[in-house]
Amino acid sequence: MKIPLALLAAATILSACAGGPSYTVADRVCNPAHHARVIGMNWGEVNFPPSLRVRLTELGKPVPLATDPARLTLHTDPKGWIGRVSCG
Repeated sequence: MKIPLALLAAATILSACAGGPSYTVADRVCNPAHHARVIGMNWGEVNFPPSLRVRLTELGKPVPLATDPARLTLHTDPKGWIGRVSCG
């Protein structure tokens, strides 16, 4: 039995989409050991799960005192390059 090429291509595309979005790091709570892989990346190119709370701060600037151990804090330079990650 031959399968038409268009049908095979459509099935391949749909199976690739079935996995859902691709996250840079899939952890839904802050985990510095796992999130360290985003250091050196620009925060605009990083894709986190929507349920992960993320805060951006500029390297060397004071960080607000409100803490949340599940929230990921990205410490960036003025252009958005991540130099450090922490929880809080």
